[in-house]
Amino acid sequence: MENKNDVVDEVAIARALDAITEQEFCKMFKVTPLTARRWRQSGIAPLPILLGNTFIYPLSAIKEEMQNRVREPRSTGRKGMGVIA
Repeated sequence: MENKNDVVDEVAIARALDAITEQEFCKMFKVTPLTARRWRQSGIAPLPILLGNTFIYPLSAIKEEMQNRVREPRSTGRKGMGVIA
């Protein structure tokens, strides 16, 4: 079982590498660790760094993934219904 110092060390290491822990990743995306694992296996999630038996997620990879998910507004098909400039 992991003790409190191990968790603190994971966070410290993640911060030093400009990354977040898997627990923080799951909280950010509101998913379970099982879902995070499935995302890793299927290539859906940003690629993590594996340190021993701990996954950490680089913030740069998360930001890039978020940028790839930005969608353009849908057209309503109605004239005059758009963005007001």
